[in-house]
Amino acid sequence: MKRLCFDTESDYFKPPTSAVGSIDYHRAYLRDKQLRFDCAVVYDEETGKYHEFNDQQANELVTMLAEADELISHSGTRVDLIVLEHVCGQDNIAPLFWISHHDLFDIHNWSSLDSLARQYLPGDRLAALQHDFDTRWKQVCTLTDHESFIAGKLAKARFDVERTYAVFMATLP
Repeated sequence: MKRLCFDTESDYFKPPTSAVGSIDYHRAYLRDKQLRFDCAVVYDEETGKYHEFNDQQANELVTMLAEADELISHSGTRVDLIVLEHVCGQDNIAPLFWISHHDLFDIHNWSSLDSLARQYLPGDRLAALQHDFDTRWKQVCTLTDHESFIAGKLAKARFDVERTYAVFMATLP
């Protein structure tokens, strides 16, 4: 079984006080907005490898995700896949909604990834993930040029994928 854990980074933003909303709610929210896809990271459970996709590789990301038997994400159905719809077209993303999807946001009653990581990951494991992220972030996050900006976003996406996958594994029945 091919299981992929993923996260995208973009300029998608909703005020924290807004409703969680359905998938259609998020589609409507984005309908007339310009949206920038920055990057994504995918963890392939079978190979144990991380794959990075920059702002020019959204279609390649979709192709990889379409090869999965199962997807794992945190808010992937409400945010990540809707961002990809906006960038790549709804028809191109539609098949991804047919893949079995473990969306931690829905599974754990709309809890944030930060909260889930604190709740389910041992302190030393969470500290190690945070340290790795801090190291990657400091190496690349000068934000003075486009490459540094995308590298910083990739570091954030990788951190989120690592925590998402760790929480998923910690909460398997």
